[in-house]
Amino acid sequence: MAKSNFNKGVGVIDTLFIEDPRRAIVLGIFLIVIIILLVVFWKKIKTWIEALKFKIADNQELSRHQEETGEALTLPLTKYEALANKIYNACKGWGTDEDAIYAAFNELNNTADYLKLYAVFGVGHDGHDLDWWMRDELTSWELANLNNILASKGIAKAF
Repeated sequence: MAKSNFNKGVGVIDTLFIEDPRRAIVLGIFLIVIIILLVVFWKKIKTWIEALKFKIADNQELSRHQEETGEALTLPLTKYEALANKIYNACKGWGTDEDAIYAAFNELNNTADYLKLYAVFGVGHDGHDLDWWMRDELTSWELANLNNILASKGIAKAF
């Protein structure tokens, strides 16, 4: 009688798991841990992915603007991160430091600078973008002051 292929097992699986069942247990535990980590951190992972998509879209908007207008960034790249952090720190916690916000926006020189700041700020700051923070933290009068600062610099954006 010919030997059945069924009795031979499935090669690698047979070698890895049947001959040493501890491997199957370790692999099973590893997979369970990975699934648990994904479930626990899903919201953070999703936020990170959304922030990455947001940043890519904003950088594309900046590139389009620069191609259309020829405007260049006027500040060192590290300055945009510092300004984003300055604005976020002025907003978080109790109260809002409007003067710090105004000072940060006063450092911008053109629309390209604004778009870069917006892209750098992203949605990583508690899951909200720059527009949300300004509208949430500033009164309509303060927003008007901020829009006046932007308009005085020729920045074609407003809150």
